[in-house]
Amino acid sequence: MMKIFVDPSEYVEINLYIGEENGMVVCFSDEEEAKKAFKENDYESHWVRFDKPSYGHTLKIQELTFNFDDGKTSFDPISFRNHRCSVLLKDWSFVDENNNKVPATAENMENMNETVAQSILLELDGI
Repeated sequence: MMKIFVDPSEYVEINLYIGEENGMVVCFSDEEEAKKAFKENDYESHWVRFDKPSYGHTLKIQELTFNFDDGKTSFDPISFRNHRCSVLLKDWSFVDENNNKVPATAENMENMNETVAQSILLELDGI
C-alpha cells in the first residue's frame, strides 16, 4: 500500500562536516570531500533533522511567506527559504563551548556562522 500520509515522527536528516581553513569556517555535506580538504581529519561531524514535509507544513510556510496588501500579492523567496527552515527544523547535534546542547530554534540559527547556516539551507533545498 502506498504511503499517503506523513507520520509526524518522521524526519529527514542531513550531515555536515565543518572545519577551518585559513581562519575561515568551511562546511561540506560529503564526508569524503571533508577528508580531502582537512588535514588529519580535523573537522567536526554534525547532523540536522527536519520534519518530513507535509501539506500542513507547506500551508504554514506559505502563510508566513506571501503578503497580501491592497489586493496585491507578493512573494519573497528569501523569506520562503528562511521560513521553510524554521518551520521544518526539528533537532541538531550542535553544542556550545561547554558541550551543552544548543536548542534547534530559528533564533539560534540566526546566530550561527553564515557559512554553516547557508550550507544547511542549501541541503534543505534538496529535500
